[in-house]
Amino acid sequence: LKELQEENRTRELRTAQLTAIAEELAELNLEHGEGERLEEELQKLRDTAKIQGALFTANDLLNGEENPGAIDLVRQSMNSLATAGAVLPEADVLFRRLEEILPELEDISSEAASMAFGTDDSEEREADLEDRVSAMKHACRKYNMDPDQLVDYLEECRQELSQLSGLDGEIERLSEEKHDLAGQVKRMAEDISARRREASERLSAEICEVLRFLNMPNVTLSFDVRPDKITINGMDEVEILISANAGEEPKPLNRTASGGELSRVMLAIKSVMAEGDDIPTMIFDEVDAGISGRTAAKVGVKLAQTAEKRQVLCITHLAQIAALAQTHMLIEKQTEGQRTYTRIIPLDHEGRKQELARIMDGGLTESGLKAAEEMLDRR
Repeated sequence: LKELQEENRTRELRTAQLTAIAEELAELNLEHGEGERLEEELQKLRDTAKIQGALFTANDLLNGEENPGAIDLVRQSMNSLATAGAVLPEADVLFRRLEEILPELEDISSEAASMAFGTDDSEEREADLEDRVSAMKHACRKYNMDPDQLVDYLEECRQELSQLSGLDGEIERLSEEKHDLAGQVKRMAEDISARRREASERLSAEICEVLRFLNMPNVTLSFDVRPDKITINGMDEVEILISANAGEEPKPLNRTASGGELSRVMLAIKSVMAEGDDIPTMIFDEVDAGISGRTAAKVGVKLAQTAEKRQVLCITHLAQIAALAQTHMLIEKQTEGQRTYTRIIPLDHEGRKQELARIMDGGLTESGLKAAEEMLDRR
């Protein structure tokens, strides 16, 4: 839909251009072969003007207004011959001959005048044709086409306009589909939101139970589920609120929890979530930050419980946690020449005992080794 809407901007410009062209050519209303016919008719009308002039000239010569025409001169000749004919019979014969000619001349003059006046409408027609031919030639120059090509071009413009108008229908259809899908997505998001709120109550209760085990007896933890814009994950913004001590108002976890509290909360969340997912391996990096003593021991127990159902990789600096692992690896850095290398060393029972003693006392003392042995025996 977005692509069509972007295309629609270009389409609107093209539609406006084609509409202007189609209106101009439709107003011209040309037909195939009309250009040639107009030129031929116009030439005939121009010739008609010459003919009309000749007819008027002929009429004037036969029946002049300012100067005597041929008919007047014949009448004058007849008068003269009538006088002569009274005496000379031969002159009377000439009179009779002119008398026969005169009606024919008068008829010719009348018909010439009628023919000349009958062509008066041709001037208006010629003017109309001149305008039409001028408009046709202007369009031909404008679009660099001949008249017949202009007729075809008009049809092409109309067809393209029809296709472009079909895009409006497609946009409208997709817009309606988008509206329907948006409604479906909103209903799905609302359903997810309701389920999320319901699940958050159960989840927070389970997390609090784990946190109390991890020496946070007065903890309260909840999920603040607020409506937000719809994304692939729903329409909620979720924030963890926590109160670690009795009488304290729950506040956002990322702004109030200490390092030790944050470590235990993350362990609690991961251990609870592990009950419902199928993640094969979980990694805890310095989950022991900010804790020690009994709390560290309980963190170790919870890690061991989690490891019963999946592999747990834990990076720790506390002996209480390391002692509970099934496998212990030592990670150390060594510099050789100009390079530093990281080594991972699997430890056997004796190696584990020595490393635990080193973690607790900083060296290999008898008391440290004994305490490490006891730790390994208790796990």
